[in-house]
This record gives sequence, C-alpha cells and structure tokens, in this order.
Amino acid sequence: MMKNIKILGLAALAIFAVSCEEERSDNYFNGGETAIQFNNSASNPLAVAPDVTLDFEVKVGISETADVDRTVNISVDPSSTYTDYTLGNVVIPAGSYEGTAILTTNPEMNFSGPETLVLNLDGVEGTYPDGEPIQFTNRTQQLSFSTFAFCPFDDGVTFTGDYVINHLNTNAFGIPTFGAMKAVELRVGANPSIRTFAAPWGGPDLGDFSTITWEMALICDEVVWTDGQDALVGCAATPANIELGSPDAFAGNGSFDGSDDATFIANFTDDSLGDCGPPTQVSIQLVKQ
Repeated sequence: MMKNIKILGLAALAIFAVSCEEERSDNYFNGGETAIQFNNSASNPLAVAPDVTLDFEVKVGISETADVDRTVNISVDPSSTYTDYTLGNVVIPAGSYEGTAILTTNPEMNFSGPETLVLNLDGVEGTYPDGEPIQFTNRTQQLSFSTFAFCPFDDGVTFTGDYVINHLNTNAFGIPTFGAMKAVELRVGANPSIRTFAAPWGGPDLGDFSTITWEMALICDEVVWTDGQDALVGCAATPANIELGSPDAFAGNGSFDGSDDATFIANFTDDSLGDCGPPTQVSIQLVKQ
C-alpha cells in the first residue's frame, strides 16, 4: 500500500487578527472589502519522493469571521512547470480566520531537476450577511514552490546535532580539509534534505581562516555535495579562491542510511578549480556524538 507522509514546517506569517464583531463597517479592511492572503512564506521548498506521496499545508487567512464555512478559490499560475500533484479546496470554517488546503506531491521515480508551482488567490465564494457578494482584496498575489528530491527518514532519524568529522584521506596539502577530528553541528538547511555545518577550510594546520557554512543534500541514500562552495582562501599566484566542489565520477556521491543517523559519508573535490594545485578527491565520515 502506498504510504502518505505529511511534512510540516512551511513558515506561517502572522494571521489576521481583528474583532469578532459582525458589523461590516468595523471588520472589513480596505474601504469595506474582505482581505485575504496566503499565510505561508512567499516561496517554499516542495519535496518529491520516488515511492510515497507527500502532503503540505497551504494556509489562507481572511480578515473577518462568518457563521458559515467559506471556500477560497485558488488557481495555478500559467508560469508553473510542475504538474504532478493534487490540490484540495481551501475551506475557512465558520468562526475562523484561517483555512487550509492539502497539496500532495505524487511519487516521481526519475527526478529531473527543480520545477516550480505558483498558486494564485482568486477570491472568496459566498455573500455577506446582508446578501451582497463578497468583495475582496488580495494581500498576497502568489504563493510559490520549488520542487526537490527527498526520501523521508525513518521516525527519530534527523541527521542533526553534534557530529565529528573523520577525514578518510587528506587534500593536496597533505592535511584534513576541515582539521583532524573536527567537531561540528549539523543543521537543516533551506529544505528538509539539506544539512549544513560551519568550519574553516584548512582547519588549524594552515592558518586562522574564515569559518564557512558548508552544504550538502541527503537525497534517497546519496549525500550530494553542493558544487562551487567558496572557501574564501586562495593562493597568491591566482585571482581565484579555493572551492569545494562536487566529487568526480569515479569517487561518486557519498552515502547514508535513512534508518540510522549514527554515521554517513560525504565526498567532494577539494580545490575543484585547481587554484593552488591539482584538485583532490576527499571523503569524510561524519559520526554522531
């Protein structure tokens, strides 16, 4: 049976808060019109998995309550490129300032890259208590999503918190890229698959360099290092800086087990542009503390 997983965490903005009185003259914004808006962040990551459906909440706020349920009409903007989803209606319950629709992404075995989904608010169905059609002002014109590949981890598995980096090999300078047995904190990045940690390039072996936030994505058993990450360190003979880039085809991506976040492997290319010498393939093992 196909699994369905609900992902929370789309950041909600402040919800309308106005008087609960039912007098139109006191409770309608913008010269007597009802105000509606998306109560999510304007731009959101949207996960797509190969073998499960994933649910997201789309929230809409309204500036006044009513004694009946109301439906808010949403349409898909023509600029959208993502199509493999279902979207329910937004119904604002009686007495409430907010309603929620469920956006479900369907399984996608061969993720080909980010696509966009843009939603528009088109209006509110129904009438005012005096029988007149609801006039509305749209406070947020659009809600945007960008898809990314994601395989949900098992319950209790987060790949966050304190880890120690064990370098399985050294870079072209003969040193561990981030320093020997470097302690770091893994945090969630811009979407649920991304993990970040802060460390200077070169560790303590080559000098006191700037601390950089490094990024990688944990996607369906593979650890994908984000290409072109600037170390803010360079060699005097060239104008470029050292970058940590994607691993070459022979090294391949790192790996992880979605049922156990005790340890995983990340691969990258140290000095991928050859700023200070030949690029070096580096593998690191991150071990949870």
